[in-house]
Amino acid sequence: MEKEKHFVLVHGTCHGAWCWYKLLSLLKLAGHRATALDLGASGINPKQLNEVSSVSDYIQPLMDFMASLPQEEQVILVGHSYAGFCISLAMESFPRNILVAVFLTAYMPHHKSPPVTLIREDLELAKMLMRPTRMYMDDFSKEGLLTKSKFGSVSRVFVVCEDDEVRWFSHAVLSVFSFSMLMSFIKTFFDMPTGHGAWCWNRLVQLLKSAGHRVTALDLSGSGVDPKRLNQITSFSEYVKPLMELMAPLAEYEKVVLVGHSYGGMAISLATELFPRRRSQSQFM
Repeated sequence: MEKEKHFVLVHGTCHGAWCWYKLLSLLKLAGHRATALDLGASGINPKQLNEVSSVSDYIQPLMDFMASLPQEEQVILVGHSYAGFCISLAMESFPRNILVAVFLTAYMPHHKSPPVTLIREDLELAKMLMRPTRMYMDDFSKEGLLTKSKFGSVSRVFVVCEDDEVRWFSHAVLSVFSFSMLMSFIKTFFDMPTGHGAWCWNRLVQLLKSAGHRVTALDLSGSGVDPKRLNQITSFSEYVKPLMELMAPLAEYEKVVLVGHSYGGMAISLATELFPRRRSQSQFM
């Protein structure tokens, strides 16, 4: 059997060690060691939320655990969702004790900008077994939490769950991975309709333009800065009209890579149906 590994599992916001119970059993059955931690004021951690005033307090259980490891022991550190920030700070402090860091549909901050740039305002409503938490915006606004000298010292794995129903976190992460995927195709031009607004493509637009491509991010009717109000849009045809008006005048020889996120998949499906010769690829993100 493959050599035993030690997996350390760190939960996302409002969760606790309890959320790993199925994975814990599977890992142990496979002959591995597995430790699931409760961060500050989470799960059965005895602290109350009003006692956790900083991200340092919040991740103290993780840092205490990492500090207790023998100098030669290396663990596989797994963080879900908001815990991507937590394991990044652990990687910064204990790079020699981490064999690989696994970002499970998690934030993956970079040393070039404060981690707060990845945080969106959306928060899930509290559900059974979940406890309220803070986002520690002030802490993650600080420069220098992640340093260039240590960034990349731990190997990383990012896991994308195709059926993930939680869509509120980090468009930035999705943009990076979509960019990598799209780069495998020959492109001349990108159209990106979305149920949100053209603003949500900000990072991907910059990446694609820096790679020398043409990019158009669209506001569908009643979205972003489109002047129409929702009560003026009575049909799906009216909703996708900005996309159709962009596709219609394209030269016959010009082919685009059409990218739709979430409900935007419906919009690009209709455009694909009406203008099949003018797209080289459709990407449903």
